[in-house]
Amino acid sequence: MEAALLFAKANKKRIAREFTNPAIYLPDRSPVSVFMSGCAGAGKTEAASELISEIDDNSGFRTMRIDPDDLRHHFEGYVGTNSWMFQRAASILVDKIHDMALEQSQSFVLDSTLCNFDKADLNIARSLKKDRKCVIMFVYQKPELAWRFVQARERKEGRRVPPEVFVEQFFTAKDVVNALKVKYRNRLQVNLLIKNTDASLQITEEDIDSIHGDLHVGYDRQGLLKHLKAGAML
Repeated sequence: MEAALLFAKANKKRIAREFTNPAIYLPDRSPVSVFMSGCAGAGKTEAASELISEIDDNSGFRTMRIDPDDLRHHFEGYVGTNSWMFQRAASILVDKIHDMALEQSQSFVLDSTLCNFDKADLNIARSLKKDRKCVIMFVYQKPELAWRFVQARERKEGRRVPPEVFVEQFFTAKDVVNALKVKYRNRLQVNLLIKNTDASLQITEEDIDSIHGDLHVGYDRQGLLKHLKAGAML
């Protein structure tokens, strides 16, 4: 929406300053940049919160979580079901918050799907240029179960993810992470979290070379989309 874009551009500095308040998130001599990855409903937010607690305990500093979904409430007209209409505006705020976190040497966890290679590449390159430790945390959940969590969240919060977007995220996120790992090699750490059917942690693999393809065996875009749409109509 044009009004939301104008608001984001006019207020991004103010919102970012409030979000990255150095009195709350102290500058760190060894800041960490963590980028979450995985489809909607996989359990990224829960994993991010657990990771932040771990980082805070180890460093003694508070770590900020940057989540585009948490920023949409700034925009007039946002009601959850129309979240896609505010994606560009929320991205403007995320970018400015990210800028300030880098400038102020603050550790952060950026909670997104990481499905856009060019954007992810730019963000990781900026962190590496500042000699920050850079980590991707890929969270996997079986798509049928992740979709169930997405639908439950929509009923509770009104935040909607179209099935077409969900399916694209499921396949693209893995490809983007693997391409980034190929490019940056040992400068980028990739961790994999595999969730149980109840969303609890099942397996953690740290500092891996790639997200192995067998996680997606048995799934294809057309078949998965058809399955999810059929289930959504039950």
